[in-house]
Amino acid sequence: MNEMILAYGPPPLTQKAADAALETIDFIAAAVRGYDAIDVTNVLRPLWRAHLAYYYNSLPPEMRQWYAETPTQLAAINANWSTLNPMQRGMILQQWAAELPAMLWMLDPVLAEAQNLELQEHTRARIAATRQQAAPAYNSQAAINQLNNQAASATRLATFNVNMTANTLNLMRAMNNH
Repeated sequence: MNEMILAYGPPPLTQKAADAALETIDFIAAAVRGYDAIDVTNVLRPLWRAHLAYYYNSLPPEMRQWYAETPTQLAAINANWSTLNPMQRGMILQQWAAELPAMLWMLDPVLAEAQNLELQEHTRARIAATRQQAAPAYNSQAAINQLNNQAASATRLATFNVNMTANTLNLMRAMNNH
């Protein structure tokens, strides 16, 4: 199976490498911070691929090499992390802590864009659900009957107000004539 090439490099950046880089950065950030703050979603992945492909050839050669090799690095991390002793993990975490800001510098704009798109999608979904709930109630016979009853009550109230005003005026005229 041919790998989809996102940027020709050198070395070339494949879709598999871009995805592995995202997973690697997510793992490293969680390990360094002690919690997982990056939510790798189906919205984030294509944005990340496009962002990395766009900037890839302007990156220094050692960074391009790092991104291109992340599938192998991620496999090694997944295979070995749980077997490392605390001292080995501590040394690796120190190195990652120094490298993490550069990784996040590349990823942060994509995270912000993905969060914005997900928020917009969530808002659209909530509006659509509200409209869907409101439409049957608005079109139902009970709603139509209620609106008709309210209109009839408003008409009766307006008629009553006119009659009471007329009666008050007649009473005032009667009192002034005597």
